[in-house]
Amino acid sequence: ILHGKLRRPPVVADFVDRPHLRQRLEDGSRLPLTLLSAPGGYGKTALAAHWLAGRQGLSAWLTLAVEDSDPLAFVRYLIAAVRTALPESCQETAALLAEADPVPTRLAVSLSNDFGALPEPLVLVLDNYQRIASPATHELLDGLLAYPASELRLLLIARQPPPLSLGVLRVCAMLCELQQGELRFSDDEMAKLLAAADKRLAANATWLACLQRRIEGWPAGGRLALAALRDAGSLDDLPRIFGGWTPAVRQYFVEDVLQRTDLRVPLPDLLRTSILPRFCRPLCVALGAADFDAQAFIQAIVNGGLLVEPVDEHGEWYRYHPLLREFLRD
Repeated sequence: ILHGKLRRPPVVADFVDRPHLRQRLEDGSRLPLTLLSAPGGYGKTALAAHWLAGRQGLSAWLTLAVEDSDPLAFVRYLIAAVRTALPESCQETAALLAEADPVPTRLAVSLSNDFGALPEPLVLVLDNYQRIASPATHELLDGLLAYPASELRLLLIARQPPPLSLGVLRVCAMLCELQQGELRFSDDEMAKLLAAADKRLAANATWLACLQRRIEGWPAGGRLALAALRDAGSLDDLPRIFGGWTPAVRQYFVEDVLQRTDLRVPLPDLLRTSILPRFCRPLCVALGAADFDAQAFIQAIVNGGLLVEPVDEHGEWYRYHPLLREFLRD
């Protein structure tokens, strides 16, 4: 067990408190599952950490890695996380894990029984759930949610909705969801983040509005803008130093997009479509290679946690976030 995975991240110093979102999480803590899903940089982890830091009651945290996809590894870490709050819990499942070759179905049953016997309410956060790729592990979690323990409240943080029975949970009123649109900063919230860090912006509403249009409420974009502003001689340098070509922005997208092993999108397809201010399936077909599957491409970027947003209500037209589009074009 890597104990660092079981520690809740600290709250950043410039965190912008959003009481309405904290209340949504608090309301969701009465349900079996709360889902925070949005692309990278939308402050999902920070929001959950800040909420837990200010509330009463037991909580546990688990930051997942790719190697935790294996059902046995997943269950081991799940128990370790719960035991950070309730050390004597999950004894039946721990005994099964000690066997040479535990049967997965028995593990699922014993884990459900152990969670049902928790002595008091517990919020368990599973961060980076998009790293879980095993269908068996998804099935295990689905089984736990099918017969939810009365004292366990799961909070999943992921870049895209996980392959769980979310439709059933919605119909049964057992799911609280916060998605990209709700996590986007309002103009006032972004102004609070930017102006508090750079006093020049606090006194210049024109430049503040200009930055907000470029960032479009993306929290990470605000921090990347502040990194560029620290190197600016004056605000007049802003158009030249802040964009998809800015070193800090490039580094973020290289690490967050190009180097991601879970993103099944060929780079040439991303580059080709970045010339378009918005795109749909026929446009992607026109730009793609002879064997290009435009429908699969759109599904992959939309479901892959990229900074892509629908333009219309029917899910036919999409566009990249301005900074991501500039990065790809550059």
